[in-house]
Amino acid sequence: MNIARVQKGDSVLILGGSGGVGTVAIQIAKAIGATVTATSSDKNRAFTTARGADHVIAYDQDEVIDGEFDVLFDAVGGEPYKKAISHVKNGGVAVSIAGGVSQDEETIKIEQQKLIQVYEMFMQPDQEKMKQLNDFVTAHQVSPVLSHTYPMTVEGARDAHQDSATNRTKGKIVLVRDENTPVQ
Repeated sequence: MNIARVQKGDSVLILGGSGGVGTVAIQIAKAIGATVTATSSDKNRAFTTARGADHVIAYDQDEVIDGEFDVLFDAVGGEPYKKAISHVKNGGVAVSIAGGVSQDEETIKIEQQKLIQVYEMFMQPDQEKMKQLNDFVTAHQVSPVLSHTYPMTVEGARDAHQDSATNRTKGKIVLVRDENTPVQ
């Protein structure tokens, strides 16, 4: 949320609120003091609300985004970003980890007309970011969600990849190493 400069009182729209990154984004935005609206499937509505979302928009129930937001955080990309960008306030911020920003002429036109600051984000952990995240976890403001764990084997990696490809996981998928397996 550093790139978006989220502040207490901001309204934040998170696309993909029940995914591994979305669940953490909700919790961080809430810890800062933002009002959070997130998208998820209807079956994940309660799960997304339990992570801290003030409002949940169920994309599979034809619910639509309503209102304007200071910040759009996109963990989905594609068409959902294209639909959401018009709901960012003039001078607002849009951050995508999923390739949503400036994807076509229509999207670029909206971004430019509304003077939206757009960022494509790729996590580059550093000591300061890791400390800040640790502070959120230590204060019980952020609690990462594990969807599934798989053994750190070729088969486990394949199964984890197939699970991830469904785009229907809640939380993160983690490969775990057997404590008896030597590190190579």
